[in-house]
Amino acid sequence: MSPRLKRFLITALVVFFGLTIVLVLVKGAGRSASTTHVGPQETQQPTDEQQAAKTPADDTAPEGPGASQEPKVGEPGTGEDEPVAAPAEAVVAPPSTGLHFKAQDAEALLPLGDLDATDNAARLRLDFSPFGAGLAQVTLADYYHNRSHDPEDRYTLMDGQWDRRPAMGIRRVYINGERVEAYDEAASTQPRWFRQVGAGSFEAVIVDVDEKPVLTISRRFELGQVEGEVTIRQEVRNETGEKLRVQIEQWGPGDLPYSQDGYGDFRRVRFGYLDPRSAEAVLASDSAFLQRRHTVIKDAISKAKETGDAPDSNVLWPNKTSLQSNYTLAWVATTNRYFGFAVHRAVDDPDSNKARSLDQVDRVEMWLNSPVPKLSKIDEKVADTLYMNLKLVGNEMTIATGQTRRIDFGVYAGPLRTSLLATQQPYRAFSLQDLIVYQLSCAWCTFQWLTHFLLWFLRLIEGDVIHLGSLGIGVHDWAVAIIILVFFVRLLLHPLTKKGQVSMQRMSRGMAKLQPEIKKLQEKYKDNPKKLQQEQMALYREHNINPAGCLGTLPMFLQSPIWIALYAMLYFAIELRQQPAFYGVFQLFGNWSFLADLSQPDHFISIGHSILGSIPWAGPFLEKIPLVGGVSSINLLPILMGVIFFLQQKYLTPPNPTATPEQEQQQKIMKIVFPLIFPLMLYSAPSGLTLYIMTSSTLGILESRYIRAHIDSLDLDKDAKPPAARPTKKVSNRANKFRKER
Repeated sequence: MSPRLKRFLITALVVFFGLTIVLVLVKGAGRSASTTHVGPQETQQPTDEQQAAKTPADDTAPEGPGASQEPKVGEPGTGEDEPVAAPAEAVVAPPSTGLHFKAQDAEALLPLGDLDATDNAARLRLDFSPFGAGLAQVTLADYYHNRSHDPEDRYTLMDGQWDRRPAMGIRRVYINGERVEAYDEAASTQPRWFRQVGAGSFEAVIVDVDEKPVLTISRRFELGQVEGEVTIRQEVRNETGEKLRVQIEQWGPGDLPYSQDGYGDFRRVRFGYLDPRSAEAVLASDSAFLQRRHTVIKDAISKAKETGDAPDSNVLWPNKTSLQSNYTLAWVATTNRYFGFAVHRAVDDPDSNKARSLDQVDRVEMWLNSPVPKLSKIDEKVADTLYMNLKLVGNEMTIATGQTRRIDFGVYAGPLRTSLLATQQPYRAFSLQDLIVYQLSCAWCTFQWLTHFLLWFLRLIEGDVIHLGSLGIGVHDWAVAIIILVFFVRLLLHPLTKKGQVSMQRMSRGMAKLQPEIKKLQEKYKDNPKKLQQEQMALYREHNINPAGCLGTLPMFLQSPIWIALYAMLYFAIELRQQPAFYGVFQLFGNWSFLADLSQPDHFISIGHSILGSIPWAGPFLEKIPLVGGVSSINLLPILMGVIFFLQQKYLTPPNPTATPEQEQQQKIMKIVFPLIFPLMLYSAPSGLTLYIMTSSTLGILESRYIRAHIDSLDLDKDAKPPAARPTKKVSNRANKFRKER
């Protein structure tokens, strides 16, 4: 391999790794750069115009489990079309018997769970909605929206939820095919149909036209003994003298708060499936079971456009993956960057009860809170700003007279923390740890196995793995743990780094000695590049110089996967959320924001608003630039990292004596570009990552100085092999005799 080709390949590899990092970061950010999302502080409620556009249910629509399915664009009162089947598929609805919910007295709904109580093992507070007795809000006791940790600012999961579509609230009931609405979304006021029996306990009665009881529905929410655990006990009792066919629809998980940090919308819809070869093995780690929220909405709209708003346009399960592999549903969930809300089968003792199937659910649908009549008419960019619900459509069940059927659910509402989901029951039984995915754009390019190992190793150093009683054995600081990780990685790669730099020095000195002969060859074969390359390679072989054997840049390439995996891990690891660096020493100075949260930029000087967005005229455009558009602080670590990169390029890159003027100019440009491009790419990156790279680069400089001192003590010329003798041609005896005679 010629030196020119080798230098080209090295440059290409460096650019490739740089572009890989850029694509990993920008791919997620680009999707949301042009859209304003509904975030934690931007809860979306219907406007007066939207409320006016809402229409009541279409009484002529097919009803019941045997009827054609709805186009599933919206619900009554959203302004979206109610179910309208194609003429060939129309099913005549059964005669109405006047079934309706019995009105109850309105009263204030009591919350369940005290956030400050020591006996609240679930560490939750549930607030309830009068609409279908669902969850109006879920508040986490140990997590906060901001690092101030104000008790009034605890983290809430349902920000942005429309109050008439509460999570786990009953939407409607079908009795013998007749639809009974649990509430009217279009009405500004309506009777209370679920009576509060106690904190977290509700009861509703469906009656006929003569106000005689037909069906009684009882709901009881229970906080579990493990963080984030909620159990929903539901009983449905037949109050008539004949058997009933009953199907219940209720809201499931919905959108969780969106983190507006410029890196894209990482809210996801997740499924856990039962392996058909096992009754209890739950599969959820495959990327096919993970869908970005943006993709779910986009695919549903595209399908609706292609099929003319077919009834199954927004059915998320069953889906192609589950049908092809014969998967049954174990759980369904929505997640954001740090938290999750999952619905699974209620299992009191997972060790003895091996049932894992969520068999009380027939299908899972996606619904948007939109005033647009049809799903196919919704603009995809606008759709990203709408609140999304999942709806759980139950299986039809037959209930004999006087009998009661149970429909229980288990819910997890809490942090995506490995130490909780991978060890505690019932989460371990349902493999809920697979909710945790350290993935920016694609799984393979963020090296999932490496991200999980890096987090485990950091937890080990920090003191979150090995405990002596209640005390964890470790340094108890994530920044210190990151620096120690740098030492381990550098120590692991040191033999390869040393060998590479020694080979580079040996090659550089050898090439310098051959420079006069190379110039002669260049002059001699200036019109024959192919012959020049052959002669140069022959000269290198003669002096035992192998340009292709140089390993100087290999350690940097080996660290690139670590940087990418570390980036994804630090971005998604809740363990580092709102964790200060170096034992919070900088926060002792007036609660300084510098390195107060390792999962965020370092905020050396916090501005409080978008810097680029405040520029007159160009601000709205500049604010949409991925990665840097939403910058609201001056960050020190990326700037220091750029300075270190410049020094490393300027003083530690060995000279190339055979470089042409064009190549020298290219090297000068690279020495300027790299110290600029990487700090720019990582300017808004988690400060834990910039701390790692800056520390690694600093240690790299010290390591290079040590290796160079070691090289200077060696006699590389002595260690080098002597030049190989050029092959000589054999001369025949006849030729020798001819020379003697002459």
